[in-house]
Amino acid sequence: MLNRVELLGYLGGDPNYRVARNGLPVSNFRLATTETYTQNGEIQEHTEWHTILCFGKLAELVRDRLKTGNKVYVEGALRTRKWDPAPGDPEVERKVTEIRANKVIFF
Repeated sequence: MLNRVELLGYLGGDPNYRVARNGLPVSNFRLATTETYTQNGEIQEHTEWHTILCFGKLAELVRDRLKTGNKVYVEGALRTRKWDPAPGDPEVERKVTEIRANKVIFF
């Protein structure tokens, strides 16, 4: 089986950095990819936003080297997380799909 994602885009904001309870460094950032196509003779654009997660040394590199607007290449795998709503929230299960990066190339 194969679960592989390759993206080339621009950072929508500075990376967020934290150290998890187990001591593992974690960085996450939003990456914008834009697709350009022609529809009815007019050029159209569609921007998709992706949440990228980095762990360990890669998280520290991302924290130190990336800033809003940087162009980056990301290689990784799709991960979907689910969690229960907080007390008082509507009883809807929360779900998010993210990319767990194993390679980030800075331009």
